[in-house]
Amino acid sequence: MSMYILLTIIGFTLATDMASEFRRILHMNTTDLDPFLLKSTASLSEIRCVSECQMSMLCSSALFNNIARRCYLYSVPATTTPGMAVPSHYRIYRRIAKCEEFGYVVIDGTTQCLKLHRELKKQKGAIDDCEKSGGHLLRITSELMFYFTINEISLAGLAESFLYIDGNRRDEAWTFSDGSDIHILLWAPAEPNATNEDCLILFRSEYYNMNCETPWFYICERPMFL
Repeated sequence: MSMYILLTIIGFTLATDMASEFRRILHMNTTDLDPFLLKSTASLSEIRCVSECQMSMLCSSALFNNIARRCYLYSVPATTTPGMAVPSHYRIYRRIAKCEEFGYVVIDGTTQCLKLHRELKKQKGAIDDCEKSGGHLLRITSELMFYFTINEISLAGLAESFLYIDGNRRDEAWTFSDGSDIHILLWAPAEPNATNEDCLILFRSEYYNMNCETPWFYICERPMFL
């Protein structure tokens, strides 16, 4: 095998890995990364630069300067800044964060993940905590998703626990926090009841309406990749 063919294969493999594990950032203020520089080295290509980041446990972002032919590795994820285009001679890549890295599990048949939280929080506190991980309270949108969740709750030993999931009563209708209607509502007998209990709770494989100020465990959901 010629050296040219070997280098072509290696380059293709690295490019494939880069596409699956990194996302290119097109709009951001690049100076935001400066305080988090891990190292700067000479580099021949953006593929090699990203490969260096891939091999480092501490690296979350890579910047390749096509003019200076230098690679910069950073310890924080590069984040999009709307309206601020990255200079044309820069290539910035952010490592894709996978659910498993944050203790989440992939929900069967979806590109979403969930995590059971054993901390007691009011609904607002639970929402805030989910948002910190790039998600929201769990939105159960299918029976498959419902039974997957019930199984995870059982495996975690939380079958007898009340858990916040996404859902509130607004004008007598139950909707998710994004405003869309909830179509899977598997109520327990006599539920929903009290008019001042407007938060959705999952308990023993059934739905209950509860006061939003009562602290319960909760379930977060987020995309498989961020």
